[in-house]
Amino acid sequence: VSVKKSRHNTMSKQLAVHLLDDEPDANASGGKFTLDDVRQWRVKDVGPKWLVPIGLGAYASVFAEHEIDGVALLGITEADARELIPKIGPRNRLLAQTRGLRNTAKVAQLTKVLLEVKIFDENKRPLKFKLTSTGFSVTYEEYRCCNTPICGTCFICKCGVTRRVVDRTDLSAVTDVDHEVSLECCEFDCCCCIALKGLVRITVTGQDEPVVLRCRSAEDAEQIATKLRVQVELNQRQESVPMA
Repeated sequence: VSVKKSRHNTMSKQLAVHLLDDEPDANASGGKFTLDDVRQWRVKDVGPKWLVPIGLGAYASVFAEHEIDGVALLGITEADARELIPKIGPRNRLLAQTRGLRNTAKVAQLTKVLLEVKIFDENKRPLKFKLTSTGFSVTYEEYRCCNTPICGTCFICKCGVTRRVVDRTDLSAVTDVDHEVSLECCEFDCCCCIALKGLVRITVTGQDEPVVLRCRSAEDAEQIATKLRVQVELNQRQESVPMA
């Protein structure tokens, strides 16, 4: 499999992972529709979800009569628009809005967050891991300690945040994803309890060492590794399809 060049982070630290199952999808608000969202629209959805918001609700019955669902909407041509809407003004609005829908849906599809997790490095500094359809990123904040004697944990009180850093890696550069179970102390390093933990290792071309995620449980590690593998395989299949 040929691997594209991409920007890689140099993280080789172990990261403790906490899944965010309860957080809402950032792409679910603001009218951002992905290609998958639009393709799932039924005929009865096109009117309220698309025609009404763009001011063409009066033509919803016409679209329903022609059984235009989400897939058909994305493929509307100028000839189709001429048959659906006789008046030039509304017809041009439809064509312009449909082009915009296709473009923004493509962008939303590529940037949609598939998995988002809270993570910590070996110093218990909070970080965030995100997986999209094209890559994954690790976000962290650099701190300048306030030197207050009672503090000592500026990453908690955030008294000295200097900047936010985002390390991104393209999935086309991922060559292997592995996970395993390990026996470790709890996340507070109290050394009074031992629990089953999980490790995820992401091998990236161009990096000497893999990105290692230390997971809170074996189940977390399995879920993260599975989602990564599936997305990497999907990207490889898309890259292998010859351009028309």
